[in-house]
Amino acid sequence: MSEANGGGRVVWVDSLPADDDAPWQDVHAEDVLRVVTDASSVLVDEDTVVFEVSSRTTHILDPLAGLIWRCINGRDSLEAILADVADAINVAPAKLISDVLPVASSWLTDGLVEVVKSE
Repeated sequence: MSEANGGGRVVWVDSLPADDDAPWQDVHAEDVLRVVTDASSVLVDEDTVVFEVSSRTTHILDPLAGLIWRCINGRDSLEAILADVADAINVAPAKLISDVLPVASSWLTDGLVEVVKSE
């Protein structure tokens, strides 16, 4: 679901990539990600709002996706981040990984994150 927003777009976390012509890029659990310098975020109530300057796209992340977004640091693998989050919310790490990889892949496809290290 997306809607016009002052020349930009609002993209919910469960939507397709903002650039419908962009080739899908897969993120793997062992990848180390970093947020691109063009993206900034702010917490609004329970949601994280991410704005990507060059595409003028706003992404609204639910609380769990927002927590994971804020943990991306360019040093730790997604797997390590998700293991800590899974422990904190009492969920099996494998379940969290399978749920989050498509979301992280959409962030990569949309140009919000980049892979620093892939193994």
